[in-house]
Amino acid sequence: MSLKNSNEDIGNRIAKIRKIKKIKQSELAQKLNIPTNTLGNYERGDRNIPASFIPKVAHIFNLPSWLITDGIPENVNDYYTYEYFINANDDDWQQYYAELSATRSAEIASESADKTTKIIEYVRSLLYMNEFEEIDYILDFVQHDETAITNKYRLEKIKGNPTDISALKYNPFEELRKENDSIKKKDYRLWFKGTIEHDLNEIVQNLDDGSNLKKSLSQILERIHKEHQEETFF
Repeated sequence: MSLKNSNEDIGNRIAKIRKIKKIKQSELAQKLNIPTNTLGNYERGDRNIPASFIPKVAHIFNLPSWLITDGIPENVNDYYTYEYFINANDDDWQQYYAELSATRSAEIASESADKTTKIIEYVRSLLYMNEFEEIDYILDFVQHDETAITNKYRLEKIKGNPTDISALKYNPFEELRKENDSIKKKDYRLWFKGTIEHDLNEIVQNLDDGSNLKKSLSQILERIHKEHQEETFF
């Protein structure tokens, strides 16, 4: 639990809202069906507040649970106070959420601009490094690191089976590339079988019956269908 959502902070908000709504501690405790001293412990942060307790308090206050657990967001206008939310009608809530949405949209746009700037700076750095041949140094370092990883895997294989001569040529990066290529091919075939072949069938069916193109396409589809029947995917 963050400092903002600590038991003490949540308890302080419950007490604050209760006092603004002019509800006595004993009255709220009675509505919650708990002892008054238990509610007092919750409000002072002297006792852990159960998660199931928050919705009950929010329902009595007729307020959203987030106002109790998180408080008023820091990036909203100052006139959004606890008094505002306690006395807010539907139009007031609509105004708040509309403004919050606009603020968040502006933040997202700003974040996107920051990311774009970082990408541009990164590309410029690469160009600068290439100009001064520093990128060759990094490339050599990467190749050196790849060699070290490869040797490590080869050594592990040799330890596992000292008579396995093929371990001396084992390349984990090559194996990874082969595995990825294999997965791509399988995905492509399944996609081809489930989508493109269906679309092609529809095109062929809509062609003129006397068309040579229709005959040629039908033959291709029959061959594809036959190949699919002979193959086993996954």
